[in-house]
Amino acid sequence: MKQKFVLLAVFHFLLTSHIIYGQGNNEKTHVISIAPLSLFDNTLSIKYSSKINQKLDFILNPSMRIQNATDLSNSFLLFKFDDPFWYYNKYSLRVGIMQHNKVFFIEPLIQYEYAYFKNQKLQTEDATGEAYDVYEKLDRSFHSIGLVNLFGLMHETGSFRFKYYLGLGYHFRAYNETIYKRFFYQRTTTLDPPEINNYNKNLLTFHGGIEIGVRF
Repeated sequence: MKQKFVLLAVFHFLLTSHIIYGQGNNEKTHVISIAPLSLFDNTLSIKYSSKINQKLDFILNPSMRIQNATDLSNSFLLFKFDDPFWYYNKYSLRVGIMQHNKVFFIEPLIQYEYAYFKNQKLQTEDATGEAYDVYEKLDRSFHSIGLVNLFGLMHETGSFRFKYYLGLGYHFRAYNETIYKRFFYQRTTTLDPPEINNYNKNLLTFHGGIEIGVRF
């Protein structure tokens, strides 16, 4: 929570300083925006756009997610997820361009992401009968590089910009995990030394939401 307040304070400082700087310039060539729906997922995303020409903007988009809960489950609506996104603290940076006219836009971006969780209990095997399910207590982290392509509708009015978007992403993730305990059939096995695993995954992601920005 403290980190989110710090980012909001930085966002406020950047926004007010740029507005003061830009008061003598009638043309609004910069936009600072947030994705309000991401706040429901404990994620703060701040996007900076700078006009290159009438149809292109440069995009810089850092974001941060803080996981405050301690008692988590990787079960959701009768499904089990081996890598649940809601477990992670995440830090990401997207850089790219936006090509647009007055209504439509397309936004290809390069994304780097680092995410981790520590000392969480995760169900790793779903056997017949709950007594035979396998759980592990572990740390897990990943570094990720990928491409995200957003597209949608854009509306500018006065000092505000509104964007409604969908998108697809493709990412390569390099994982590291450390397993400390394994729980099976009412038995607990402490791994000493802990089991360390390194592996890679390719991941397809889907995106959607809105952005609200201030132009200056």
